[in-house]
Amino acid sequence: MTTIYLAGGQKSQWQDAFINSKAAVEWIDPRTHGLTDEVAYTAWDLAGIRRSRHLIAYLDEANPSGYGMSLEVGYACALGIPVWYVCEDKTARQRFFGMVRSVSNRVFDSLSDAVSAAETEWPAAIDALLALVQPAVSEEAPPGYAESVEWWAKSLEATGQPETPGAMLREYAALLRRRALADEGVKPC
Repeated sequence: MTTIYLAGGQKSQWQDAFINSKAAVEWIDPRTHGLTDEVAYTAWDLAGIRRSRHLIAYLDEANPSGYGMSLEVGYACALGIPVWYVCEDKTARQRFFGMVRSVSNRVFDSLSDAVSAAETEWPAAIDALLALVQPAVSEEAPPGYAESVEWWAKSLEATGQPETPGAMLREYAALLRRRALADEGVKPC
């Protein structure tokens, strides 16, 4: 099952729109940890992002700053985790989130559009496809595995299959390459 981290403000309860949707995914919801110590909840959030295959970032006017969400998006991006950004903040400050928009794989202007996309674009079939090419222990991919995933992605697209599985596989291959570089001591910027 796909695991998706929900990044963004906690006042408007936007997360419930995804959790109550028909999307067949496991949601990682930071509202559930109940932690108040910033070191503890930051560690929990970052661990949740590392466990996820995707991150959905949500910004609306109820989010007091968007700084935490921006950190979560940047962390996911550095790990090669695909990001969907939903911006319902129509105030002037939304212009300061251009970097978040630019690193996001998809950008939505409304929560309902993002929920609809999640319900149609993350079916169990995509997880089954990933399971075929994902190693038993995803943290330890065998040599050449990232290239193998890239080959699968190109093969899917060449046969006219929907682009989403191929794109997801390419993003997974990029994640494996980043992990291999990290294992060699190369630090991402």
